[in-house]
Amino acid sequence: DLVLDTLKIGYNFFHGPRPRSLATVTTLTAIELDRNLLDGSLPDWLGLLSNMRFFTASNNSFTSTLPASLSQWSQLDTFRMLNNMLHGHANESFVNMSSMLSLELSNNMLSGSLPGSSQQWVFLQDYSVFLNKFSGTLSESFGVYSRNTLVSLNLNDNLLEGTISDVYSDMPVMSFFSIANNRFSGPLPSFFATPSMSILVAANNEFTGTS
Repeated sequence: DLVLDTLKIGYNFFHGPRPRSLATVTTLTAIELDRNLLDGSLPDWLGLLSNMRFFTASNNSFTSTLPASLSQWSQLDTFRMLNNMLHGHANESFVNMSSMLSLELSNNMLSGSLPGSSQQWVFLQDYSVFLNKFSGTLSESFGVYSRNTLVSLNLNDNLLEGTISDVYSDMPVMSFFSIANNRFSGPLPSFFATPSMSILVAANNEFTGTS
């Protein structure tokens, strides 16, 4: 049997379906497919690669939903699929993942609640899902469980609403917090107690109170 740990084939002109034979290479822990001509669906058999820790396939033309089978990647710490045409709900694909460091799904057509909003991601550092159609509220979970690790949170250009919890004003390593072009309302928490904050963007929402 093939014993392969890492597959990096980004920045090429690969196209067509993903080879089903990869499903048998269960030793894979990292796949990098960025900037190819890949399209169509992400196959359910990806979940069979249960040792996956790093998966990135940004800047392609995938048009599918994210398969629920990805939840079998219990050791995953990095998932990046920005700049595709993914659609549908994404939340159920990211359950059972306790080691998440970086999740980037920006510039797709994903909807439903924010992925990972019910998870206890105590290692999360970077969360970027701007330019999608996510709806609902911003859960306190990122501010509670990722309080000591989260550096960057980008939720721009979605359909999110509700208030922003005060837990987000007490994030000791947060430097980038961007929630522009949503429907958030109520008072904006004071971020002045966060000395690490360098960029705060909250334009084009429905916030009230004094500035």
